[in-house]
Amino acid sequence: MPELLEIATILGINLGICIASFVILWAIGCAVKDVTFVDAWWALGLAFMAVTTFFQAEGAPARMQLLLVLACVWGLRLGL
Repeated sequence: MPELLEIATILGINLGICIASFVILWAIGCAVKDVTFVDAWWALGLAFMAVTTFFQAEGAPARMQLLLVLACVWGLRLGL
């Protein structure tokens, strides 16, 4: 079972990725005066965070790979 510090670290890194990506997308949206493309990033961003979590976390490899594939398929289906 992962320790609380490990979970907090992973969540903190993912929060930083989320904030940074949305600040960048906000700046792009302001520059082009159209923010409708940001909606697609919600699902793609969650898939991206699943990938980053996969490389940060420890656990049963088969279970982690299954969750990664499921999250990426879901995110790509909604985001593309």
